[in-house]
Amino acid sequence: MHLKDFVCEKLGGGPVYALIDEDGNEMKPEDKSDAGFKFKPVGSGIQDWKSILEAAEEAGIEYVIVEQDQSYEQDPLDAAKTSRDYLKSLGI
Repeated sequence: MHLKDFVCEKLGGGPVYALIDEDGNEMKPEDKSDAGFKFKPVGSGIQDWKSILEAAEEAGIEYVIVEQDQSYEQDPLDAAKTSRDYLKSLGI
């Protein structure tokens, strides 16, 4: 399972990723930056990791992979280390 975290100032302002409507057509979102969307290291955003990881374990997920699409405030390898350190603090 891939793990990503993010912040979004205008979370209720519409999708920040392209979604598919009920007819299978791609719905293109506005520019992600318009919604204040930024990827963050795991544990630094708004995801509820305790619940997510408990559900993953219940579903039989064997591996988790941190995916850091973009890093804004720190070097990408430092962001990966931040994510790893957070997961270690949870016992993973």
